[in-house]
Amino acid sequence: FWQCIRKPEAIDQWPVARCNHAGAIIITGSECPMLVISGGRDKNDEDTLDDCWIFNLTQHSWIKLDVPHSVSKRGSHSLSVFIMSPHCVWMITAGGFVDESTPVTDPNIAVLTELGQFIIYI
Repeated sequence: FWQCIRKPEAIDQWPVARCNHAGAIIITGSECPMLVISGGRDKNDEDTLDDCWIFNLTQHSWIKLDVPHSVSKRGSHSLSVFIMSPHCVWMITAGGFVDESTPVTDPNIAVLTELGQFIIYI
């Protein structure tokens, strides 16, 4: 069944409303499942968003990830997640647009590690 989760008043770390973003579920087996979302357009479809977030499905909390613009500043793109080990997750973004008319032609691979560090392969 569906459950609406609203932003608690005391929490500042929460992504803005968006459309044309990409998302994937991360299940490593050692931790609770997480949802990662990246980029997209603002709720009025006027500006491309430049952020990446992880949602903890158990605690209902968001964490903003600090990733390079080449990974997160795009909309209408695809995002895939590959679990390489419990402490290494590959997040691949491909395609999309940086604005209404400029397509992204190079895929970017961001490797998320347990320390929250990223290695970008271009």
